[in-house]
Amino acid sequence: MALKSTAYSLINKIILALFSFLFLTLYFALVSPNLTLGDNVARQVIGEKTTWLSIAFILLVVGAIIGIVIDKRIRYCFNFIFYIKGKITAPILFMLVVGLQLLFVFATHPAIGFDPGAIHSALTNTTDDELVSYFSLSTNNLPLLLIQHHIAVYFSNHSWLLFDIVTLILVDISIILNTITISIIDRTKVIWALYLQSIFCWSSR
Repeated sequence: MALKSTAYSLINKIILALFSFLFLTLYFALVSPNLTLGDNVARQVIGEKTTWLSIAFILLVVGAIIGIVIDKRIRYCFNFIFYIKGKITAPILFMLVVGLQLLFVFATHPAIGFDPGAIHSALTNTTDDELVSYFSLSTNNLPLLLIQHHIAVYFSNHSWLLFDIVTLILVDISIILNTITISIIDRTKVIWALYLQSIFCWSSR
């Protein structure tokens, strides 16, 4: 029993360390070139919009940490909102993230290059030599192509918006399933699980 408890504790620490490291993906998602809307293409200026966003994000995080450390009122405020009232705050935060995801998807739904672009293009262009070569080399993506083909046929639609919505639904379902699983293992961790998954849910967009 002691060995089992020690192994369980070690696995929890590894998972926590992994999630803490992956939290960096939120920052890199915010400063991604995909968010550089409004760049001056004529002047070849790239990344103007991410500079202020990066600075604002860093200042916000540093300011919050400093405030929590040195000011008891701010520390109590954070504790009250995110811990004492966590059962209310966490679900609201998750619903807010879902709402922001929907807004982001419907406002942009941009085309994506690389593998997703090849799969999407193959839905309507089945004779392109480059696509034929791509799937000859990347046969692992054929099941995904077939799944997307069935979705496109079912909805009579093959737009990027449709597959953005499908992706969004699948991501949110995975969060719900993860949360249910965590509640079965340890109900006291559900609130923090929702916080973490809400952050990663938004960063995945």
